[in-house]
Amino acid sequence: MAVQIHRYLRRKVAADPTSPMVYHLKQVPGTSQTHTIKNLAEAIEKKSSLTTEDVIHATSALVREIKEVLLRGDRVKIDGFGIFSLTFNATEVETEKECTIKTINKVNIRFRTDNALRLANESTSGTHGSNDVKFDLALHAGGKAKVRKKTEIPVCGGTTEGRKAVAVCNEAAKPYYYSTKGDGQKGNSAHGIHHTGGLEEKENNSDRLLALTGVNTISQLKPYWENHSCWFRIPNRDESRSIAAKEQFPSDKRIYYQQGEDDTFLLGTLKPEAIITKESGESGGLNEKSKAANRLHITVLVVKRPVLPAISVPKEEEIGFYSLLVKKCHEVCKPLFPEGELNIFLIGEDGSIIKLQTLQSCHSSESS
Repeated sequence: MAVQIHRYLRRKVAADPTSPMVYHLKQVPGTSQTHTIKNLAEAIEKKSSLTTEDVIHATSALVREIKEVLLRGDRVKIDGFGIFSLTFNATEVETEKECTIKTINKVNIRFRTDNALRLANESTSGTHGSNDVKFDLALHAGGKAKVRKKTEIPVCGGTTEGRKAVAVCNEAAKPYYYSTKGDGQKGNSAHGIHHTGGLEEKENNSDRLLALTGVNTISQLKPYWENHSCWFRIPNRDESRSIAAKEQFPSDKRIYYQQGEDDTFLLGTLKPEAIITKESGESGGLNEKSKAANRLHITVLVVKRPVLPAISVPKEEEIGFYSLLVKKCHEVCKPLFPEGELNIFLIGEDGSIIKLQTLQSCHSSESS
């Protein structure tokens, strides 16, 4: 079966309105499916003496063993498939004393494909074999390439949710606007146009404040921390240290974020009168921060999100992209909101807010 692809027109440099228009190819939205272990196990059962349950149990055990090997820093080689290995990124520091394991800020799993699994384009492959992929070029009405219309999908903030929204837009090859305070989370994407902005200054009457609003709010809260006792919890990376130093924020008042850190222990150690944080939801740890503060009778100040008005749903043509977006939202939100109603919105090309889907319960089956 051939992979369905189609042509489309876009700017060579998405952020440059004077850039020439060029043709690209991408898979037709809605023509690919996600196959789970259960699906694969059922297919294997038809071709072998193993049952579906046997395959699922063996696969689960294999994944567990691969994880154990990677945690030791070793590699896993599966003949005919590839090699799994552990990699990590660490922040560069100026002194040997600073160069500790705490500078490791990201741990990754690298996969290198085995030669036996490498795929090739059937139309250009010199030797035809089982690894050749057949592509079928689909044309739009009139036999013309699809011209990419101007879209304005705004993604605001370098938060967990913001980065996930950007990942969806990149996967769907949709142009978008990404707004963050600074350039640190700009990333590399041919589909996004990056803008920077800032928060307005907030007032607080507490004498001892722990700010969990991010390093980019140090400048906005400067009139406060210059005259009060204040700590900022910021990411442990060079860019964050540079921003704090530029604003002359005291180094002994900087708390570097550590993955898996216990908020209750931190609050109990610093004993602030109040904390200030952003309305980041479950994925940003708002509930955990609030519960930890409440246990210690510490005031919680929350920078609230604006409320989005609901507008009637217009008819949309690109159903494939919206199906992908709904699916991604469901995957992200399923562990966060086991009960209740979840509304999914998208900004339309005319600036209106499109209500894509309402999920009554994320325990229900995925909607398309």
